[in-house]
Amino acid sequence: MGLDRIPPEVLEHIAFFVATESILGPPVGLLSLLLANRSIYNTLSTTANPHLYSLVFRAKFDSGLIQKRYGDRALAPDVLTKELKRRIVLLKRIRASSDAVDATCSWDGEDTDNPADQLLLEAYLIMLENQGKNERQLRHYAKLPQWLKAFWFHERGASTVVHGLKHRNWPHDAPRTAFAMWLFWFFLNTVSDEYPRDYDAITTPRHLLQIIAMGAHHYELSEVNWRDYHGTDAPSFTKHVTWFSQKYSMVPPVLAIPAILSFFAFISGRSKPPLTPSDPTIPTIPLRDEWGAEWGRTFSLGNLNGRNSMQDCVQPGSFEGVWEGLFTYMEFSTYGSIIRGAPPEILQKSIINRHQQTWKLREHHLIAPDSSHVNDAENLSSSSSEVDNFGSKILPLSAGDPLRSYIPADTVIVESREGLIIEEPGRDAPMHYTRAGQNHTAGEEAKGSVIDIIITGEGHSAWGQFNLVGRVRPCDGFISLSKEYADGERGKWLYRGYLVGNAYGNIAGRWRDTFTSSLHAGYEGCFTMSRRR
Repeated sequence: MGLDRIPPEVLEHIAFFVATESILGPPVGLLSLLLANRSIYNTLSTTANPHLYSLVFRAKFDSGLIQKRYGDRALAPDVLTKELKRRIVLLKRIRASSDAVDATCSWDGEDTDNPADQLLLEAYLIMLENQGKNERQLRHYAKLPQWLKAFWFHERGASTVVHGLKHRNWPHDAPRTAFAMWLFWFFLNTVSDEYPRDYDAITTPRHLLQIIAMGAHHYELSEVNWRDYHGTDAPSFTKHVTWFSQKYSMVPPVLAIPAILSFFAFISGRSKPPLTPSDPTIPTIPLRDEWGAEWGRTFSLGNLNGRNSMQDCVQPGSFEGVWEGLFTYMEFSTYGSIIRGAPPEILQKSIINRHQQTWKLREHHLIAPDSSHVNDAENLSSSSSEVDNFGSKILPLSAGDPLRSYIPADTVIVESREGLIIEEPGRDAPMHYTRAGQNHTAGEEAKGSVIDIIITGEGHSAWGQFNLVGRVRPCDGFISLSKEYADGERGKWLYRGYLVGNAYGNIAGRWRDTFTSSLHAGYEGCFTMSRRR
């Protein structure tokens, strides 16, 4: 019996097994089957049988988060078929090293229609959906780590970093480099043979990362101004993307955060924080959503006028616990030279000092029924203390000085095992914040939304013991912590950044002095913290 006489449903089963004989790469086995004769082609083509190709997509790529993020329509067979085609083209382009090197090195940092920009955007979004399969396709079939190595460290790499540094120019802070740095972090495994140490100094990954990590005046921590607690000022750049056949507005992630994480990975070694996403000690956990906050941040910031939830950008309870890590600093005179306009080579030659520190953090929530969730910035900034018995209006603590981690002056915070009682000047009644995981059941917590998060804690470093208190910005999960040494001689410092990743996340960002006005560049260094294991 010829193939064209096989029942269509049986032929479809044969086609699926042929297409997925190898999970990695394109479904090359289908080509011979499609070319067998016209009848088979008419049965198995993408136009005639999108159901088949949707099954192939699910076999080759992760699909566990698609419905949650993009809705039911994103899982329609015709949509997954189009997405399969797009991803196969992408994998082939990366594998062929397309666009990693630019012979002209003419890019000036502006957003362009360069194919490298679209390639990096798509690879980044695919990794945000990663639950195992996506990473394997990009790493083992497409060879994305090798593509990124050429992009960043080849003398004609499309990042233009090496070329620019030789001409005393700072690396570009742009969507292209931001997407590429996040991918560099996602795939980083700091084994010694991955990035040999005998590179010329200007192309050494550590030195490039050091420039971006320590160059606070060039590379911002957030697309929303760090002084703006409510996120009322829209990010300066919004990108429009079609993903799973739907149009979205998104804000490209910042360059600095993954550069800081990668920098610490290089100076610390794999056995110390931060724990890289490719670390062999991370187990494979089916269906985990490791990058949900990054996805939420990217798309929520592109729609600040919408009804976004704080939980899109931060998983409640994720800051709770003991954290260990490092902070760095340089000579104040060197930092002063940078602020006055010194070229990046001064950072390459600078001695970066580092110290270990430990934090013990407690997370406290203001929980409101979903119907009372106030998103409007004007309402959030109100000093009204009205909270009725039906939860129709629950207002969080007002926004305070950004140098005081957004906590208003003269606010009294009393902590107990159950949470916080907060008295804000001008309010008639205190506010009650519940300790994460304390004094409520999962069912009770599910009935409401976390609309404000306050962090308290303490810690120690070689400089002594200190107390911590801070707040999480609701529009993007940006954390700001005031650090005050117990002896009073070391002063007060402000730590700002993000929790990157969920179960295996790291808190990363920069500290700065609190004497300099928030309107001016202060003395800064960087830090990263990993959960104690």
